Amino acid sequence: MLPSQRRRLEENARLDAEGAPWQSEISDRARKRIAAVWDKFQTERWIDPYELAHHFQLLTSWTSVAGQLNSNDLIRCEDNLVTLDMIAALPVLVRDQRHRDLYEEVVNSILNEERIGHKFLDGELVAFQDDELMQGVVEPALKLLISRQFEGAQKSYREALEQISHEKAGNAITYAGTALQETLKALECKGNVLGDLIRDAKSKGILGDRDAPLTEGVQRFLSWSAAERNQNSDAHRYSEAPIEDAWLMVHIVGALIVRLTSGEPRQPVQANK
Repeated sequence: MLPSQRRRLEENARLDAEGAPWQSEISDRARKRIAAVWDKFQTERWIDPYELAHHFQLLTSWTSVAGQLNSNDLIRCEDNLVTLDMIAALPVLVRDQRHRDLYEEVVNSILNEERIGHKFLDGELVAFQDDELMQGVVEPALKLLISRQFEGAQKSYREALEQISHEKAGNAITYAGTALQETLKALECKGNVLGDLIRDAKSKGILGDRDAPLTEGVQRFLSWSAAERNQNSDAHRYSEAPIEDAWLMVHIVGALIVRLTSGEPRQPVQANK
């Protein structure tokens, strides 16, 4: 580890201890560092800048891209969301898995050192609030949901994270609730709404009586969010739920999904009457 890297990580540890938030904006230094990675990949012909521009236009319908997309575009871009899209789009066109893994590893290291709240996970760039929660809740949830059995749940959970990166808190809360519903359905619980699924999960021993405060809280959270969105619509010109509320829901649901998919019963199965 270089002295500058060690110093940045030590500073990050100090900031974490103080409870300082991670950044959502890509800093100028981070742009330049990631742009240098792009230069290396293009010099070694691991990526074609013309293919990258075409791929990026297809994904985003962003018309400002010229014939090729290169490191200068990344440095000059003033739109943070477009910058994130650029960073996320490149590995799709890297010619082999070894170099895709290398790109994601190096970029993750840069984002971590620069204290930027995004991270490549299973090929996708996702937002997070801080690395401890990412490693303790979000990553385990996504890894547990990777099997085909939980495909619908993983799609919804990823979408919740995506909505957070677009600062759409209400959508993120809804998708997190959907991820929980899909998880319960994958565990063969019956019901069309979350309340029915939770009741069936209790009858199957997947949830216990002591879980009631948590599950009731999730249901109330979802109901509150829906009410807020109805009352604070665009017509009323009010903002929706704070992004911190969306993170709270994502972390609660993620932790609950980790426990639900552990396979350990929470209470004896109720006998059929």
